Amino acid sequence: MTEQKDTYAIVLLGGMNPRIHHPSWYRFVNLFDEEEADLAIKAPSTFITPILSQIETPKVTIVCQDNRWEIRTSDPDQVQRLQDITSKLFDDILPHTPIMAGGFNFTYRKATKATDVAGYLASVLVNAPLGLKADHAMSGEFTLRRSFDEHTVLVSVRPAPDDKQTVLCFHNFEYQFQYEGPFKLGDVIAQRYGLDKSESEEQTTLIVEAIDRWSRE
Repeated sequence: MTEQKDTYAIVLLGGMNPRIHHPSWYRFVNLFDEEEADLAIKAPSTFITPILSQIETPKVTIVCQDNRWEIRTSDPDQVQRLQDITSKLFDDILPHTPIMAGGFNFTYRKATKATDVAGYLASVLVNAPLGLKADHAMSGEFTLRRSFDEHTVLVSVRPAPDDKQTVLCFHNFEYQFQYEGPFKLGDVIAQRYGLDKSESEEQTTLIVEAIDRWSRE
């Protein structure tokens, strides 16, 4: 069984060109060093096609489609690097790439003191005034979306499929870019990424604490 870890990702929607997203090109533009580029080229999960490219390094994964680019990691020490690569790539190297939206994604896998996270989530939902039937309710999951002037926030909570005591919390912060003319993506990342990451961590902590309180009742 593959261990699922916390993951951090930046996603951009726009007009991409998967053909150029090759480890050697990332080395050429100084986003990878020579060793990282060589390891990515040799990785079995790295492939480059006209419609989809994926670059797998020991610490960072990049996936590019014709309308979507993503960089992600499960290494907390690489979180700043995700921001640096994204900002340099689209502000300095590919500044004319049209980008319509961007998102910061944080997925946390957290152990709880509950013996049955799925049962807890089911009980929360059936006890809410939603008209759901409580008989034989074994598992539950939910998604909440909040909307602000400049962005939306989505939180999804579900039980881990492989561990009854573990909860999975997914957080998405989405921004629509409607600027006239060029804008600095790095400015948006600098202003919002740290705040959004902190909010996702705080929200996850509160979710785990709520589950732990229920387990003691």
